[in-house]
Amino acid sequence: MLFRSKQIEGSAQSAPGTNTPSSTGARSSSSTPSRSPSSSAVTLTTPNDAGGPEVTVTPPDGWVKTAGSSPSANTALVATFLAQDSRANGFTPVTTVVISALPGVQSMDEALTVDKNSAARSLTGYHEISARFLTVSGNPGQRLLGTWVSTSLPTPLTIAVTSVAVRKGTQIYLVDLVSQTTKGDDTTWQQAVREFHDSLSIA
Repeated sequence: MLFRSKQIEGSAQSAPGTNTPSSTGARSSSSTPSRSPSSSAVTLTTPNDAGGPEVTVTPPDGWVKTAGSSPSANTALVATFLAQDSRANGFTPVTTVVISALPGVQSMDEALTVDKNSAARSLTGYHEISARFLTVSGNPGQRLLGTWVSTSLPTPLTIAVTSVAVRKGTQIYLVDLVSQTTKGDDTTWQQAVREFHDSLSIA
């Protein structure tokens, strides 16, 4: 579910803020810092679901928003941000924002488990480096870091994900930021993505 909709191969037209990798499977808990939206903040909603969450993010300097894709029944790729002038190994660093309704999911913990397991299920060869729990705007979430070898790219992708479970009435949603690059050891990318993901707020 998570990567089926969010992974943009090659953003070849051009997959979350994370800390540097910790030991595989290590988990800790934290809250993202509370902050006021900056003048460059972007507010996003689901085009086909007026009752869905409203998401606000502040992209780093040099990251340009492109159009989202047509929404499916329960999932909308609401925005894609590309890091300009940073293309390497046939890939431009990209962050996508996705809002997914989860019919049938009964709890926030279940939603996060479904989201986490989707990487290993959808991406053959995906390897989780680190995972930690966090809270975003009072909602439970997780921040994941992993790598994946794509057959269409010469270098493995580093994938950073912030996923947050949100309840609106009786419906549970997932809000995901997914950042991808072929230069995961680039400290400039690490800092930019960490700040990007830390800027997330949800109403």
